[in-house]
Amino acid sequence: YKLHTKFIYENGLSYPPDVLDITKADILVSFQSAISDVACLSLSISYPTSVSVPYLVQNSLTELVALCMEAEISNSFVEEFKASMAQAAANVSLQPKIAPVETQENTADANVEEEEDEDEVGLAGLFD
Repeated sequence: YKLHTKFIYENGLSYPPDVLDITKADILVSFQSAISDVACLSLSISYPTSVSVPYLVQNSLTELVALCMEAEISNSFVEEFKASMAQAAANVSLQPKIAPVETQENTADANVEEEEDEDEVGLAGLFD
Protein backbone atom coordinates (compact mmCIF):
# COMPACT_ATOMS: atom_id res chain seq x y z
CA TYR A 1 0.00 0.00 0.00
CA LYS A 2 1.16 3.48 -0.81
CA LEU A 3 -0.28 6.91 -0.22
CA HIS A 4 -0.41 9.04 -3.39
CA THR A 5 -0.84 12.77 -2.91
CA LYS A 6 -3.21 14.25 -5.47
CA PHE A 7 -3.76 17.74 -4.05
CA ILE A 8 -2.44 19.75 -1.15
CA TYR A 9 -4.80 21.92 0.88
CA GLU A 10 -3.31 24.72 2.96
CA ASN A 11 -4.91 27.91 4.30
CA GLY A 12 -7.88 27.67 1.97
CA LEU A 13 -5.75 27.02 -1.12
CA SER A 14 -5.36 23.76 -2.98
CA TYR A 15 -2.58 22.98 -5.40
CA PRO A 16 -1.04 19.91 -7.04
CA PRO A 17 2.02 18.22 -5.52
CA ASP A 18 4.13 19.23 -8.53
CA VAL A 19 4.51 22.63 -6.88
CA LEU A 20 6.75 21.04 -4.27
CA ASP A 21 9.21 19.69 -6.88
CA ILE A 22 11.66 22.60 -6.68
CA THR A 23 15.26 22.23 -7.86
CA LYS A 24 18.27 24.32 -6.91
CA ALA A 25 18.18 25.87 -10.37
CA ASP A 26 14.59 27.03 -9.80
CA ILE A 27 15.59 28.67 -6.53
CA LEU A 28 18.59 30.34 -8.17
CA VAL A 29 16.46 31.73 -11.01
CA SER A 30 13.91 33.09 -8.53
CA PHE A 31 16.66 34.68 -6.45
CA GLN A 32 18.29 36.31 -9.49
CA SER A 33 14.93 37.63 -10.63
CA ALA A 34 14.31 39.13 -7.18
CA ILE A 35 17.74 40.82 -7.21
CA SER A 36 17.02 42.24 -10.65
CA ASP A 37 13.66 43.57 -9.48
CA VAL A 38 15.28 45.21 -6.44
CA ALA A 39 17.93 46.80 -8.65
CA CYS A 40 15.34 48.13 -11.10
CA LEU A 41 13.15 49.54 -8.35
CA SER A 42 16.01 51.13 -6.46
CA LEU A 43 17.43 52.64 -9.66
CA SER A 44 14.08 54.07 -10.69
CA ILE A 45 13.58 55.81 -7.33
CA SER A 46 17.32 56.58 -6.86
CA TYR A 47 17.45 54.67 -3.60
CA PRO A 48 20.95 53.33 -2.87
CA THR A 49 21.20 49.61 -2.24
CA SER A 50 24.17 47.27 -2.55
CA VAL A 51 22.87 46.25 -5.97
CA SER A 52 22.14 49.72 -7.34
CA VAL A 53 25.09 51.75 -6.01
CA PRO A 54 27.50 50.82 -8.85
CA TYR A 55 24.93 51.87 -11.45
CA LEU A 56 24.06 55.07 -9.59
CA VAL A 57 27.75 56.00 -9.41
CA GLN A 58 28.23 55.20 -13.09
CA ASN A 59 25.22 57.30 -14.11
CA SER A 60 26.35 60.19 -11.90
CA LEU A 61 29.86 60.05 -13.32
CA THR A 62 28.51 60.03 -16.87
CA GLU A 63 26.36 63.08 -16.13
CA LEU A 64 29.34 64.82 -14.50
CA VAL A 65 31.58 64.22 -17.53
CA ALA A 66 28.82 65.46 -19.87
CA LEU A 67 28.39 68.59 -17.76
CA CYS A 68 32.15 69.24 -17.72
CA MET A 69 32.38 68.79 -21.48
CA GLU A 70 29.40 71.10 -22.06
CA ALA A 71 30.84 73.81 -19.78
CA GLU A 72 34.31 73.25 -21.29
CA ILE A 73 35.79 72.47 -17.87
CA SER A 74 38.95 70.42 -18.20
CA ASN A 75 40.49 68.05 -15.67
CA SER A 76 42.47 64.82 -15.89
CA PHE A 77 39.45 62.52 -15.90
CA VAL A 78 37.64 64.48 -18.62
CA GLU A 79 40.80 64.50 -20.74
CA GLU A 80 41.14 60.72 -20.33
CA PHE A 81 37.51 60.31 -21.33
CA LYS A 82 37.97 62.50 -24.43
CA ALA A 83 41.08 60.52 -25.42
CA SER A 84 39.28 57.19 -25.03
CA MET A 85 36.33 58.48 -27.08
CA ALA A 86 38.71 59.69 -29.81
CA GLN A 87 40.39 56.27 -29.83
CA ALA A 88 37.02 54.53 -30.10
CA ALA A 89 36.00 56.81 -32.97
CA ALA A 90 39.30 56.07 -34.75
CA ASN A 91 38.73 52.33 -34.36
CA VAL A 92 35.24 52.62 -35.82
CA SER A 93 36.47 54.62 -38.81
CA LEU A 94 39.15 51.98 -39.56
CA GLN A 95 36.62 49.18 -39.86
CA PRO A 96 35.61 48.43 -43.46
CA LYS A 97 32.08 49.33 -44.39
CA ILE A 98 30.11 46.52 -45.94
CA ALA A 99 27.40 47.46 -48.38
CA PRO A 100 24.31 45.26 -48.43
CA VAL A 101 24.13 43.02 -51.47
CA GLU A 102 20.74 42.96 -53.11
CA THR A 103 19.84 39.87 -55.08
CA GLN A 104 17.19 39.46 -57.72
CA GLU A 105 15.02 37.50 -55.28
CA ASN A 106 14.93 40.47 -52.90
CA THR A 107 13.83 42.85 -55.66
CA ALA A 108 11.18 40.39 -56.86
CA ASP A 109 9.82 40.07 -53.31
CA ALA A 110 9.73 43.86 -53.00
CA ASN A 111 7.72 44.17 -56.23
CA VAL A 112 5.20 41.57 -55.04
CA GLU A 113 4.79 43.40 -51.72
CA GLU A 114 4.18 46.70 -53.53
CA GLU A 115 1.47 45.11 -55.68
CA GLU A 116 -0.25 43.70 -52.59
CA ASP A 117 -0.23 47.13 -50.94
CA GLU A 118 -1.85 48.69 -54.01
CA ASP A 119 -4.67 46.13 -53.91
CA GLU A 120 -5.36 46.90 -50.26
CA VAL A 121 -5.51 50.65 -50.92
CA GLY A 122 -8.10 50.16 -53.68
CA LEU A 123 -10.95 49.83 -51.17
CA ALA A 124 -10.22 53.19 -49.54
CA GLY A 125 -12.42 55.06 -52.05
CA LEU A 126 -15.40 52.76 -51.52
CA PHE A 127 -17.05 54.94 -48.87
CA ASP A 128 -16.30 58.40 -50.38
